[in-house]
Amino acid sequence: ECHCARSTHSLADVERRRRRPAVDRISGLSKTRQCDGKQALRRPFIFPLQHWIDFEAPHRQCINFLKLDCVGGSTVLTSIHETAYPRFKPDLTQRELDEIYRPNETEQRFARRLGRSNASRLYLMILLKTVQRLGYFPMVADVPPSIVSFVTKALGLKLVPLCALVEEEKSRSRRDFIDAIRAHLKIHPITKDTDKAIELAATQAAQTKQELADIINVIIEELIRQRYELPAFSRLNRTAFRIRNQVNELYYHTLTDPLPAAVTSQFDAMLTLSAGQLVTGWQQIKQDPKKPTNTEVRQYLERVKWLKSWACELPQVDHIPVVKRGQYVYEAVSYTHLRAHETGRNL
Repeated sequence: ECHCARSTHSLADVERRRRRPAVDRISGLSKTRQCDGKQALRRPFIFPLQHWIDFEAPHRQCINFLKLDCVGGSTVLTSIHETAYPRFKPDLTQRELDEIYRPNETEQRFARRLGRSNASRLYLMILLKTVQRLGYFPMVADVPPSIVSFVTKALGLKLVPLCALVEEEKSRSRRDFIDAIRAHLKIHPITKDTDKAIELAATQAAQTKQELADIINVIIEELIRQRYELPAFSRLNRTAFRIRNQVNELYYHTLTDPLPAAVTSQFDAMLTLSAGQLVTGWQQIKQDPKKPTNTEVRQYLERVKWLKSWACELPQVDHIPVVKRGQYVYEAVSYTHLRAHETGRNL
């Protein structure tokens, strides 16, 4: 599922690669985890004039495709495997166990000072070593047995039953140990300040990024930089999804708000077939040039003149990042297919 190795990765590395590295949360060493996941389709940027025409209609009348990532109304969030969110590798080599999970003398003294029994010392050390790797405190049932066995031997303990670790987890010890580890490693707990840091990082990332995985990776990098404990992935996913919608909504308004009401009405009217018309204005815009005969050339020039008259009514788009404009192209295409499905016509 994943492959771990020691190396350093910058945020630019994360953005460039869909096999995203997960950065070690606490220890200061960037231990890379490359996660197998589906590569996002990198669509070519095509922005012809016709994709400008109905900002108002899909935005207000039908469906906001920046709020719904697929036609039909189902919300699609990204997969954890497509992001840098740290996870356990199921199959660790002995070298990886030694490098990542072997406690040093200081950590062993820390465990002996706080743990009253072998089970409590082992549970404390498991929390300590896993949070250094992941950036959050997992439940003991989620820790691979190979890690538990290795840490047990590294502490020089006899076999500790799993039920004893579960009892430690259910007791007050877990909370006390987590508080002590946070103080020891100088990790900030998850509070309202964490939420503010997440929203700020997501807002900044969503200005220029469209993929949820890219936005989530920026959030993770920022939380690591500020030494915050990582919240659950689902929380980051939902926040990134919500913030991206808000940012995209603002971009939408920079396009729709400057349009006069008369122009907006004209755009909406292009999607309906008026009496006496054989095709809608939307179909007319999408028509391809025919064989260049004299008649067709004259008609094409008239059509270009007609298109230019529409272009004069459109707002400037220089402030919108290319990735966002490209997204609008595919929203317009999706809206066309949806309208065709609803009306039974070929729009």
